[in-house]
Amino acid sequence: MTWVLILITILPYKISVYEKGTYPNMERCFMAREANLTDMGQIDGYPPMNQQLVCVKSDQREG
Repeated sequence: MTWVLILITILPYKISVYEKGTYPNMERCFMAREANLTDMGQIDGYPPMNQQLVCVKSDQREG
């Protein structure tokens, strides 16, 4: 089992979903989420409007 960090972006006429990485546990996935938010210039822990980063537990990827 692994955790997948997913970026969801809402655009005017479609929704885009990107895999940002896979991690062996929830803690590492959440740490990567925070690092990605910082890279996006978000220091308050909230993603920009129309975007979200989500950690999803999966048995379909290797961490």
